[in-house]
Amino acid sequence: MVFKNKYLRWSLNIVIALTALFCLTIIVLLGWRNIEQNTVADRRAITTANGIEVTEVATIGGINQSLNIRGKNLDNPVLLFVHGGPGHVMTPFAHSFQDAWEDSFTVVQWDQRNAGKTYFLNDPAEVTKTMSVDRMAADLIEVSQYLIKRLGKKKIFILGHSWGSVIGTMAAKQHPELFHAYIGTGQAISMSEGERMGYQQTLKLARERGNKQAIAELEAIAPYPNQNFDGIEIRAKWIIQFGQSYYGESGLEGPLLSKGLYSPDYTLKDLSYFIRQPVPYWFLDTMADIDLRKLGYDFDIPIIFMIGAHEWQTPYPLVEDYYEQIRAPYKKYIAFEKSSHFPFMSDPDTFARVLKEELLPIAISRTVLN
Repeated sequence: MVFKNKYLRWSLNIVIALTALFCLTIIVLLGWRNIEQNTVADRRAITTANGIEVTEVATIGGINQSLNIRGKNLDNPVLLFVHGGPGHVMTPFAHSFQDAWEDSFTVVQWDQRNAGKTYFLNDPAEVTKTMSVDRMAADLIEVSQYLIKRLGKKKIFILGHSWGSVIGTMAAKQHPELFHAYIGTGQAISMSEGERMGYQQTLKLARERGNKQAIAELEAIAPYPNQNFDGIEIRAKWIIQFGQSYYGESGLEGPLLSKGLYSPDYTLKDLSYFIRQPVPYWFLDTMADIDLRKLGYDFDIPIIFMIGAHEWQTPYPLVEDYYEQIRAPYKKYIAFEKSSHFPFMSDPDTFARVLKEELLPIAISRTVLN
């Protein structure tokens, strides 16, 4: 009985000690996060007289949607960043790449339908019923119209990334009167052909590196892709691990989520979106139909592609071929040698410099012409 009582006391003491250690760890981590958030917020504070630094809610497409607007001079042209995914918001990570943009542009990060902060502003189950490529493209048009009125502009720039490049290209084609130019990065063209080319490249790399696990998993989903894109998670897993998504990294959690943790723009509740975000089954059901070449190759505004030289998530050879066939008032293809799918994050200084060099002359010339 004495031994049993001692055992119970020891067990209880261990549980108490572990609980206390856990609580202390949480307190320390929250304190560290608060310090880092304040550091980032202080560094990014917009203090210029004609600047703007605001997160606001606008009614877009019949629901509440979140917009983060930042810039040092409201006289600068507006640049709307259209994030990828669908659902992979960039607002909590923007502090790691966007600061230099804000010298020359008023930059808008838009959390799209059922994503990020917008996810919590509405009933996600009800919004899910409305999800489609056309609905998201219509949202982009409404956001653009809202910003033109809100910020007193005649036109804005749109920068589409990955999935955002799909609806960004659609918007540029359908409503050129709203835009100075369209900029695509991580540019998608044909989902089916892009997945096929990306899969072949990833399998090639697996064989070259002798990665038996990757070879086995990739060969198991062949022929890929099929109509339903079965195995897309396997293709995504290895393309990320081989650095074809974020250049030089074997994962996205390090370069992305670690930055999100100390974003002053996102609360812990906001960040919980990345745990509870709905799987975009609606997108998988429509992927086979997405091919921007069906829109035609004639554009009424400048088209600029800023593409990672190691881009195989949305394969760069497909983008190059599409670019060669485009007819536009001005077009340019810019390759980033130290980048794949996220050139604005893996090579932020070069990306920011190119944005300024390419877009400011366009803004000036199109303002004069219009």
